[in-house]
Amino acid sequence: MPDQSAHEQPPDDAALQRIADAIQPGAHPVNCERLAGGIDNAVFRLDIHKPGEKPISVNIRRHSDWPSQPASDKANAEWQVLDTLHNLGIPVPKPLLKDAAGVLSGSPGIIISYIEGSPNLTPSNEAQWAKELARPLADLHVKTVGMPPDQHFRQAEEWLNKYRSGPSDRERDHRRADEVWQELRAEYKHLETVQHCVLHFDYYAGNTVWRDDKLIAVIDWDGPAIGDPAYDVGYARMDLALQGRFDAADHFLAEYERLTKRPLANLRYYELLACIRAMPDPSSWLPGWNSFGMELTREEVRENLERYIDQVLTS
Repeated sequence: MPDQSAHEQPPDDAALQRIADAIQPGAHPVNCERLAGGIDNAVFRLDIHKPGEKPISVNIRRHSDWPSQPASDKANAEWQVLDTLHNLGIPVPKPLLKDAAGVLSGSPGIIISYIEGSPNLTPSNEAQWAKELARPLADLHVKTVGMPPDQHFRQAEEWLNKYRSGPSDRERDHRRADEVWQELRAEYKHLETVQHCVLHFDYYAGNTVWRDDKLIAVIDWDGPAIGDPAYDVGYARMDLALQGRFDAADHFLAEYERLTKRPLANLRYYELLACIRAMPDPSSWLPGWNSFGMELTREEVRENLERYIDQVLTS
């Protein structure tokens, strides 16, 4: 069995030198550090320098295997996705080197541009922050609406079909799983046909980069899909609610719909689905939030999910 934590280990000195040579021949690695966040993948910032030249920083993304997709396939897909979106003017890191076989870094992944900034989960103005969070998602959905199928983008409906037969045994460990699923099944009968677009599929503030209160990039593109834009919005609103930011979730939605100039026809369905995805215990996501400076407790997150379920069910 391969070491499942191999991707979490920093590249060794020889690997760092190979990457430096590939980025800028004659350069040498100066510093390498792991960046905060990352559950399925590990990200390391590498600083390199060539005498007489301006220092360069890049990010090394090292992928882990998924049951349905090996790390090498994830690396190939993320590379192509970033290349496509970067060419469309979506604020994403620029792909620099593909390393699907792990020849450069010692583990399958990609090398991308480093963007100066950091995720912002502790805003000073929550309403303005939520509006700023909505802007690149609206941009993504508008610019990719009607995009033809591509092998590097999953079809969201195929992935979501597993929820049509009810919650899994694991999700049923939450006492309200069947209650939410029954409402989800009823809502499914009223879904409207909408134009599909590219979905990030894990859109929340931890997967964004900020500088001076401005969101400058969306990151972590290893699982995008083609589907109903309401999925991304419903998932993002659920995440904001779990953080206790119920007003911010409403500001986020209002700004998204203002920018796209259209209401989301199937939002309630995808909000219910997001509740199911947070089951059985949303506090399993605590490491991600708290690594960015939040101080949430398990009890708070669980209570916030209960409150959000009530809100969605009565909407």
